[in-house]
Amino acid sequence: PVGWLAYDQADGNLYKSELVVPDWFYQFFPELKQYVTRGEIVAAIGAFYSAPKLFKGRRVIHFVDNAAALSNMVNGYATKPDMARFVNLFHAALIALGIEWYGEWVPSDANVADIMTRPERMHELMAGLKSIFGDDVEVINVPFELPPAGSSWESLKAWMRHMRSHAEKAE
Repeated sequence: PVGWLAYDQADGNLYKSELVVPDWFYQFFPELKQYVTRGEIVAAIGAFYSAPKLFKGRRVIHFVDNAAALSNMVNGYATKPDMARFVNLFHAALIALGIEWYGEWVPSDANVADIMTRPERMHELMAGLKSIFGDDVEVINVPFELPPAGSSWESLKAWMRHMRSHAEKAE
C-alpha cells in the first residue's frame, strides 16, 4: 500500500489518499523482497498526480521515513534504473506544477502518512487530529491515481505531457 496525507494551510482542510498498488505496476521494478523505498517515491508522485490543484505553485514540506528515498528525491539521482525512472518522474512533477519542495526525514512512528497504509491505525490519526483541530475535523479523501510510467524516454516525455496537462487543469 501507498498513501499520503496533506494539510492545506490556505483552506484549513486535510486531504488523504491511499492505494494498494496493483500487481501490474510491479513490472516497473526488479523482483525484490520489499518495495518500501520505491513506494515512498511513488506515493509522492501519486500525491502530485492525484491532487495537482492542491500542490500547484505551492511550497511543500514532505515528511519521509525512508532515508534512501529521501536521498534520491533530494539529490535527483538513483543508481538503480527503476529508482532513477521514478526520481525523474518526481522531479518532472515538481517542475510541471511549480512546486517548491523540501523533504525532511522523520522516524516511521512519527510519519502520519504511514497511517494511510495501515487502515487499522486510522483511529489514532483521527484522535490526534481531533486534539488539534477539534471534534468536527474532516479528512477529505482524494482518489489515488498511479502515475503513468514506462521504460523508455518516450514514456518519460509522455509523463511530462501528462503533468503539464494536470498543471493546466489545476489553474
